[in-house]
Amino acid sequence: MGVKVTQQDVQRAVIELNLLEQLLRELQAQLIALDSSIADHERAIELVEEMTKSPEAMNVLVPIGGISMVEATITVKDRLKIGIGQDVFIEAPIEKCKEILERRLDGLRSTRDKLMENIQNSSQRAEAIRRFLAAVERALQAQRAPKSEG
Repeated sequence: MGVKVTQQDVQRAVIELNLLEQLLRELQAQLIALDSSIADHERAIELVEEMTKSPEAMNVLVPIGGISMVEATITVKDRLKIGIGQDVFIEAPIEKCKEILERRLDGLRSTRDKLMENIQNSSQRAEAIRRFLAAVERALQAQRAPKSEG
């Protein structure tokens, strides 16, 4: 005794699969942006750590947009300006800025973990639907195959 699958069941499965595939593309794009932000924060923390270690002025390359950089010298090394949102910056001691960057990095990594879990769950669901649709297709092909008379 087999399970009866209606055309409506198949249509719902196809629609859900299409939605899941679209969702997965969007989640992958979010993951790329998130990974970029994580890398930015890691570089910022590394620079702050180097600034606190080195007693002299530091020569650095500063991105100015358009895949271009300018050489700069960091002379003030005990304070930084750090963004707090909506293009608002505050000046704070370098250690406080490092703490802020580390908290943000922890939050980004936590968000990335949740996003990866969501991608994994959505991928598993999409694969289950693909298996279901493949089984339906095989069953339909078996029904259409000429039956040998015995």
